[in-house]
Amino acid sequence: MNLGDRLQFIRKGMGVRRYHTYHTHDTDTVGKHSAGVATFLILMNEQMPRAELLAAALMHDIPEGTMGDIPSPAKKAMPPDAVIALAHEEKQMLIDRNLFFWLTESEVRQMKLADCFDGLMFCIEERRRGNREIVEVGDRYLKYISELPNSGGLREKELRITLQKWWDKANDQR
Repeated sequence: MNLGDRLQFIRKGMGVRRYHTYHTHDTDTVGKHSAGVATFLILMNEQMPRAELLAAALMHDIPEGTMGDIPSPAKKAMPPDAVIALAHEEKQMLIDRNLFFWLTESEVRQMKLADCFDGLMFCIEERRRGNREIVEVGDRYLKYISELPNSGGLREKELRITLQKWWDKANDQR
């Protein structure tokens, strides 16, 4: 695959609108989200994360430009074989374009957590703007975060506490 095709694939994926099944005041895109995930990975770690982890954060949702952004509740309602097939196809798209980066088990966990942190941050910002519809999404992110084991890192713990406080404060008007 040539460089132009790879660039077009990335740009198309970056423009995908997230939370399309909800009314939101702001528009979150895969590009904004991916930058947010990379930012949280930097904030979570005492040392700069490996370049491969940051690159994986920037590329992890890019196949949504082809596959669409399937909301988490929809994926959870799908048969397991369908979810596995979807994940395989998205991974293959990245591999075919030399955009897939192998991560350690610890890095995969960090990426999932950073992904949830960024999603929750978007929900906090929406709640601060008065969006009540986004509450169920933010609560779902908090549930996902609580299900991911804590690495024991102080920065990760501080981010968990800070985002929980901000979510609670944003919801004081519930």
